[in-house]
Amino acid sequence: METKKKKVKKLISLIVPVYNEEANILPMYEACKNAMNDVPSYNWELIFINDGSKDNSFAGLKQIALKDKRVKALDFSRNFGKEVALTAGIQNCSDDADAAIFMDADLQHPPSLIPQFIKKWEQGADIVASIRKSTKKKAFIKHIGSKIFYAVMNKNADSPLTQNATDFKLIDKKVIAVLRKFTEHNRMFRGLIDWLGYKTEYIEFIAPERMHGEATYSLIKLARLAVNSMTSFSLFP
Repeated sequence: METKKKKVKKLISLIVPVYNEEANILPMYEACKNAMNDVPSYNWELIFINDGSKDNSFAGLKQIALKDKRVKALDFSRNFGKEVALTAGIQNCSDDADAAIFMDADLQHPPSLIPQFIKKWEQGADIVASIRKSTKKKAFIKHIGSKIFYAVMNKNADSPLTQNATDFKLIDKKVIAVLRKFTEHNRMFRGLIDWLGYKTEYIEFIAPERMHGEATYSLIKLARLAVNSMTSFSLFP
């Protein structure tokens, strides 16, 4: 009598940079767990990258990782920035991961959308990116700064950036493999992923307000990201 082989579940890696998000860590973990419970046909791992937090973020991450073996907690010696944290997440996700999803730790990238990302990926997309339609509470200066940034970048870049696109996205394992080969120190993750040219589908969302704390991406950090993006991804310099 022929025995049926047990179907192996595919693995999704959830990658979350953390900087001074002590109060948001546990709600973020619970939200990710609930979202993955809605797609029970998949295994998952959750990789938190503590980007030199000055609060007790890493202590909270270690507690979660001790209780749930699906959770990894990486710790930077200092604050290197979100782009480096995302790179570390890619380098440290499991080699057998079938896809990775990037999210912010402040829950403004709603984990409840994860099943929608997976569905579009199952339908053939190599990248499922998100477009922020609006934010329930958004600083006027950052709003204007964002418009200027996209206008300058798209006038001078080889590959135009999608307006209001975010780092909240899913990438297939073939994209993970390519990103692992890149060696740039100063990089713009969303620009690199767009530049690769893989089949991309989009999901629009409205970003909720932060549950706890204040935004850690200051205007100075946004300006630094803009300069790095223009020098590494644009023809303008």
